[in-house]
Amino acid sequence: MKISDLQIQRNFQNITPAGVQGQQHSVRAGKKQDRPDFNDVLQSVIKPEQEIQFSAHAQKRITSRNITVDMDRLETGLQQLQKKGSKNSLLLIDNDAFLVNVKNKTVITAVDQQSIKNNVFTNIDSVAIV
Repeated sequence: MKISDLQIQRNFQNITPAGVQGQQHSVRAGKKQDRPDFNDVLQSVIKPEQEIQFSAHAQKRITSRNITVDMDRLETGLQQLQKKGSKNSLLLIDNDAFLVNVKNKTVITAVDQQSIKNNVFTNIDSVAIV
């Protein structure tokens, strides 16, 4: 049994691409219909990459301890920790320490060189030195 092009066209006429609602596209040999660009559909489905966030506690500590945050190095450290499957980590950048939740890309607290002495960090599964 052979299916004709007309039967195929009728069968696929009402198919809509995933993520694009309310638009119908027909399949016609040789004719290009007005349809959304693939990149537009892809970008509407992909979640934008989450930026690094700082908890209220971390913001207070950074301000009160006058800590300068190097966002590029913080991002690099978080990416390294993500690759290793870390969850809650201590990220050391120069003389400052940042306790981070890797999955949520959130800095939980920040400790400067003066405050890091005689400190114990608990509930971490990894340490990264950047």
